[in-house]
Amino acid sequence: MDNKFFDRNWFKSLTVAVCATTISICLTFGTNALINKHKRVESRRMTAMMVLGSVESFIRGMESEVVLLSRQDTVATWLLRIPLDKISKVEEDMLIDYLVEVKEAHTPYYDKTAENIFTNNIETWENLGNFGFIDQVGTIFSGINHVIKRWEEFNNQIKEAFLRVIDHPNDYPGRDLAEKLLREEQFRNCLYGISAFREWMEFNVYQYRDANRGCMRLIGISEKEVMDFVDSRKWEESHGDDADAADTEYEPIGRPDSLYTMPSLEDL
Repeated sequence: MDNKFFDRNWFKSLTVAVCATTISICLTFGTNALINKHKRVESRRMTAMMVLGSVESFIRGMESEVVLLSRQDTVATWLLRIPLDKISKVEEDMLIDYLVEVKEAHTPYYDKTAENIFTNNIETWENLGNFGFIDQVGTIFSGINHVIKRWEEFNNQIKEAFLRVIDHPNDYPGRDLAEKLLREEQFRNCLYGISAFREWMEFNVYQYRDANRGCMRLIGISEKEVMDFVDSRKWEESHGDDADAADTEYEPIGRPDSLYTMPSLEDL
């Protein structure tokens, strides 16, 4: 009597079926592993891009501030050149306009979303998997918060010195408000300080952009990719559904010469 167990055709079919099942299982798990690995790589890259983009956005904010400070520095220097005994010869309304301009505070804008994700989630660190990058970025974020604190302190110093005279004009010598402000020692010190603060902000722009470039090299993302990422996000914020039409590139902010023309003091 024939024994089907030893039937060669049956055994061959069984072997083929087992091999096919085994291959199918291997392909399924192997494919899933590749997909998961690809997702981790994409997630790591997007997290790094958000962090690098956040730093670059803040650097651009500092660049804008440097331009405004350059204008304020020019105005402050002009105001300080006016001899105290000849202030009355300068039109008061013009002086007030310039005095208001130099005390104008520019509140620093900094979106802390990327920093919060980076610093408050241990899974983010594990996903990035690059200690050098993590350490460098942590240092940058700490430095940014120091810059913001100093930025706010500087703005408050000028504002407070200005308001002390505005709120208590009778406590200060001078015929009018402009002269009282220009004679007030603390306010004059603030005017002198604008130049040094502008230079410090310029240094920060170069320092943090260089540090951010170092992070790009550590994580393997090009500077152009980061710039394009920041530009695309700015376009989306400004244009909403028309974001796909964006075709812009970042250009460093210059210093328009027209901002620096001040009235002559030779005739005083």
